[in-house]
Amino acid sequence: MKASVKSNNNNNTNKGQDKTSSQPKRVKITAESLKDGTVLNALILRFLNNRSQENMFAVLTCLKDSCVWLPAVVTMKGADMELLAKENPLAVPVKHSMTVKPQILGTKDGSQYIPIYSRKENMQHESMKGFSSVNLPYVQVLKILDGLEGIDQIVVDPFLNNLVLDDNLIGVSKKLPSHLKK
Repeated sequence: MKASVKSNNNNNTNKGQDKTSSQPKRVKITAESLKDGTVLNALILRFLNNRSQENMFAVLTCLKDSCVWLPAVVTMKGADMELLAKENPLAVPVKHSMTVKPQILGTKDGSQYIPIYSRKENMQHESMKGFSSVNLPYVQVLKILDGLEGIDQIVVDPFLNNLVLDDNLIGVSKKLPSHLKK
C-alpha cells in the first residue's frame, strides 16, 4: 500500500515533496507505520469527507494490514490467571486457553455490530466500562465475527467516526491481499 504525503507549503524543497515534480512523494507503508492506527484513522477521516470508492478501498486495504482495538471481555484459565496476577499484564504469554468475547453494540432497529477502534485513544466512551481493550489484527476480528451468529457488521470508531462495514464491505476486505512486505 502506498500513501501520499503532501506539504502545505509550495516550496518544492520541503520534505514529502519530490524536488523535480509537484507530485507528492510516495511513502512505503510498513507494519510499524500502521502500528498506532494513525494512518488508518486518517484514511477513515478522508473517506468520511469524500465518500468515494477509491477512499473506501484505501480504508479496507489499510484495515487488512492493521491491528485494531476491540473492546471485549477476556477470560483465562488457571495457570494464565496466576501468571497475570504475578507479572506485568502486557508481558504475560498466554499458554492455555483464553476466551475473547467482543462487545456487541445494537441499534433501535435491531442491527448489531462489533465495534473496533483504529486507535486506543478513540475508545473514550462510557460504553467501554467493564470491557478490556484488546489489540489484535483486523483479520483476527474477522475470525471472531465469523464465529458470532446473527452479527455481520463492524463499526469502526463508534461514537466518533461511525464507519459501518456491512457484510459486503467485510467480504471485500477478506478478499484483499496484504500489501505489507515481510
